[in-house]
Amino acid sequence: MGNLRISKNLSVLLQSAGFTHIRLAARYECYPSLEFIGEFFALQHEQKGFSRHATTLRKWAKDLSGVFGQAWVSAFAKKSQQRVRVSESSGQNRTTD
Repeated sequence: MGNLRISKNLSVLLQSAGFTHIRLAARYECYPSLEFIGEFFALQHEQKGFSRHATTLRKWAKDLSGVFGQAWVSAFAKKSQQRVRVSESSGQNRTTD
C-alpha cells in the first residue's frame, strides 16, 4: 500500500524535484451504500486481526444517516526541459533552456 497521506507533502515533493507552476486539486467520491464500503473495510481489518474494528465498521455501516467520502488529490505541475546540445567540432556538451 502506498502513502495515504502523501497529499500533505505533494507540493513540497514536486517542488524539490524541480517542478514549477504546481496546482493541487481535490475531489470527493461519496459512496451511496455504507454497507458496501463498510464491509469492504471490515474484511480488510479482519484479515489483519482487528476483529473489534471490523465489528465497529459493520455497526457504523448500518447507520442510515452516515456517509462515506473518499478524497482524491491531483497534482498538475510543469518541469522545464533542459536540452543538451553536442557540438560536433569540439565534442563539448552545453545545456540550454
